Amino acid sequence: MQKIYIFGGYSMCDNNKLLRLLSHKGVEIDKLSSHEEEAYVHEWFNRVVPEDKQQAAMELNCFGENKPFGDSTIFMWGYLWHVFSFGLLDSVKEEDAKRELNSILKEEAIMLDYLNRDAYRLKGISIVSADVFDSGEDILLTCNNYKWTYAKTHEPDLGPYFHYIRLL
Repeated sequence: MQKIYIFGGYSMCDNNKLLRLLSHKGVEIDKLSSHEEEAYVHEWFNRVVPEDKQQAAMELNCFGENKPFGDSTIFMWGYLWHVFSFGLLDSVKEEDAKRELNSILKEEAIMLDYLNRDAYRLKGISIVSADVFDSGEDILLTCNNYKWTYAKTHEPDLGPYFHYIRLL
């Protein structure tokens, strides 16, 4: 894993600002390698999206370009949050989503940054609240065991979303 150092940058919404803010608050940020990132997205999709909804998710631009992964192909850098905006997965929205995230933030999370096309392991995340993520766009924040996902979109009228896999 490569250690990340945050410097300036510019985009319509600069997720580097979010990363700088997290770092300033004491969150340790490690950039995942491209292989770790691809493996994580692949595993997230297979664990979180039910098999009977995966084809529909692919048709809704949840993924972008084709990329080889092991013996199969996965699709990277679409908008995974479309599984929520199109109702494929149950989720809570808006302030309810933020409340859920605040209640579950623990020590570590994975953040997929769709603006910079990077992924990060965030350690010590329990010291921040969901409001910190208001400064970012097109991010998916998940826990290592895939039990919850928080999605912040670039669309002002969509999300944020929070999904929790309940164990039976």
